[in-house]
Amino acid sequence: MYYEKQFPYTPNIRGIRTANWKYIHYPHGDDSEDRHMAELYNLKTDPGENNNLINLPAHDAKKRELQVQLAVLMDEVGLKEDKMPIDEGVKKELPEAKIR
Repeated sequence: MYYEKQFPYTPNIRGIRTANWKYIHYPHGDDSEDRHMAELYNLKTDPGENNNLINLPAHDAKKRELQVQLAVLMDEVGLKEDKMPIDEGVKKELPEAKIR
């Protein structure tokens, strides 16, 4: 999912889901660090995605495995050079009424 100026509350999102895991990250669009905290969920033990495991060292290997899988999938669909738009962050104004 890409940031859209007309919907400034929607960040850039990249993610992958397997049978038991979900990994999501939020690239800013300028090769800097993600603006928002990445997410990692064990869907088998936490189907409601209530416990983000991203900062727990015990899950670093799974995080890296999913990052590699995501990179492979992106390459397979032609996103080798991932050109995300710049995420300008959450704005206070709402989109134009005609597109809400």
